[in-house]
Amino acid sequence: MTDLSPFIDQDKSEILNTNAKFSQLQNMKFNIQSEADAEVLFHITFKSSVSLSEICVYGTHDQNKPSQIQVYNGYLSFDQVKSVKPNVSLACNYKLDCSKHAVPLNQLKSVGEITVYIPSNEQNTDETEFQGLGFFGKQVHSVDTRGQKLGCGG
Repeated sequence: MTDLSPFIDQDKSEILNTNAKFSQLQNMKFNIQSEADAEVLFHITFKSSVSLSEICVYGTHDQNKPSQIQVYNGYLSFDQVKSVKPNVSLACNYKLDCSKHAVPLNQLKSVGEITVYIPSNEQNTDETEFQGLGFFGKQVHSVDTRGQKLGCGG
């Protein structure tokens, strides 16, 4: 399992409803605080296709850390995540300020872009605080067949 942070396209990824800009995150760790309410939305674009096998939520000592994360394949808005079933929904269980989650096999396989939605925090307050997210898995290697003749030969 590999840390996928080097495969994240910083210029095409963003965080919504927070005090942080995506470009401020280094290795996906930064003090992140929601602004208008408890919800936070990440749009993560990878430089190439990846297969996610584990997601970590890095909490703080504060009790306002995320209580749940929902992960979607593709780019979704706040309105869309409320009406579409997530590919993966995980309840956070922190041990030493980190909540590790195995991604069910084949749920986020060969993805180029994901949306991570954090709907609330452990105390159900208007402010969610945490240190960031970690993505682990592997890069998916594809074969470029453009311009090649494919067939049985003969």
